[in-house]
Amino acid sequence: MATNDTQSPTSIEELIAAKSTPNWTKDFPVIGQGTLIFSIQRSTRFFIVVRPNISKGKPGADQWIALSVFENSVEFSMFIDGKHTSLVTATGTVKNEKVGFEKERKISYWLSYDRDNLVLKYGKGYRMDETTLLEYDFLAKAKDPEKERKRLKYLFSHEIRRKIEQYDEMPKDNMIEKYTKSLIDIEDKVAFDRNPLVCNWSPLVLDSSKLNMFLLDGNDYTFSASLPSYCLELYSNVTAPNVDLDWAPTASGKDKYQLSDAIRHSLKNGILRKKLESKAAQFGSLKETYLRVTLGVNRGSSPGIPYVLEIWPKDHGSPIHNHGNSYAVIRVVHGGLTIKIFNKLAENDKTPELMKFDVRKGDITWISPNWFQTHQLWNYTDDYCATIQCYQYGTNDTTDWPFFDYVSDTSEICEFRPDTDYTFHKMRELLMKEFTEYMDKTKQ
Repeated sequence: MATNDTQSPTSIEELIAAKSTPNWTKDFPVIGQGTLIFSIQRSTRFFIVVRPNISKGKPGADQWIALSVFENSVEFSMFIDGKHTSLVTATGTVKNEKVGFEKERKISYWLSYDRDNLVLKYGKGYRMDETTLLEYDFLAKAKDPEKERKRLKYLFSHEIRRKIEQYDEMPKDNMIEKYTKSLIDIEDKVAFDRNPLVCNWSPLVLDSSKLNMFLLDGNDYTFSASLPSYCLELYSNVTAPNVDLDWAPTASGKDKYQLSDAIRHSLKNGILRKKLESKAAQFGSLKETYLRVTLGVNRGSSPGIPYVLEIWPKDHGSPIHNHGNSYAVIRVVHGGLTIKIFNKLAENDKTPELMKFDVRKGDITWISPNWFQTHQLWNYTDDYCATIQCYQYGTNDTTDWPFFDYVSDTSEICEFRPDTDYTFHKMRELLMKEFTEYMDKTKQ
C-alpha cells in the first residue's frame, strides 16, 4: 500500500549529511533522464540518489531525490531548499510483489526518472506498468504546474545534467568484499536504459503500412516500424505472404491435400501424436508438450535454430519460460493461442501473470530482453495452433545463452536447450504421405 508521508528524515539524509562515499556514481546517458537497473543479491538496505551534476557551492548543487529500499518498505524522498521531505512510501506487498529487498535473491531493482513528465517510478523485474511498485508524480497535485517545474529545475530541467549515486548502510569496502569482491563487479551489475518508463508497449504488432490517424492516436498495437531493429529484421522475414502452411513451390505441382489438414489428422493418432507422447517425460506432462519443426540452420546468433514452426495441439501448452534474453517475433499461421506474460522473478506455475491476451491466425507478437520475455503459451481452442517463432540476440549481448529457462512441475528453474523434432521438409514429406494414404483408403 502506498501512502504520502512527510515525517522525519530517513537514514539516507544521515548518510549524505555524514559525507559518506557512494559505492558508485554514474551520469545519466541522456541529459537528466532514463532508467537505472540494479541487479544484485541484497541482504541490507540500499539507496539510490539523483542529483544535479553541478560543482559544489553553486545553486542547486545540494539538491537531490532519493530512492530508499528497505527490507519491508520503499520510499521516494527529496532534499530541496534546505529541507528533507518524504514524498511517498510503500510497505509490505504491492501487486503481489514484496516491495523491499529480498535477501540472497538476485533481483533487478529499477528506478525510472522521467524528466519531461516529472514522474518517478520504482519496480522489480521487467520495467512495466504491472511491475511498478512505487510512483510519484510531482505535477499530479500541483496547483501551478509551470511554477512547480521552475521550483524543481535543478532536478528535472532538460538543460542540466544529472548523476546517480548508490549508497549502502555499510562502508563501501565492506560492501565490495561482502557481495562482489571488486568494484568492477558492482559496476557490471548496473545498467542504464536511456528512456524512462512512461507506459507499456503493446504485445501485438500492426504493419505500419496499415496505419491511420485513429490507430496512431491509440496504444493497441506496436507499429512494425517502431519494433527494435533486431525484431524488425525477423518481422520482415516471417510476414512474407507465402509464409503459410499450405503454400508449396509451383515446381512441385498442386498437392492433392493440404498440409494443415495433414497436421490435424496426424495429431489425433498418427506420427505427430506418437512424437508428443515420446516427449511427455521431458516436461512431466503430456499437456505441456508441443512440436518444434525447424527451418534453416543455426548461425550462432540465436538460442537454437532461429526459425521454428511450433505446433500446439488442442489443450496443450508450454511451461512458464523465458527466451534467453533474446529478441523474437511470433506469427500465428493457424488457429489461436492464449499468451500469459510473467515477471522475470516467476518461480512456479502458480505465479500470477502480469497480463494475458489471445492471438489468432494472422496476429503477430514480439519479445525483447525487457518486454514479454517470460511467458506461457496455451491452446484453449477446439483446433490445433501453429506459429512461426523466430529469435536472435542483440549485438550488445555478450553472453549468447543457448537455453530457454522454464519452470518445472516441481517449481524449479530448469534449462531447456531448443532442439528439433523435425525439419520442415522432413515433417511435410512424412505427413503428406501419411495423410494421402489415409484419405485414399477412406475413398475405396
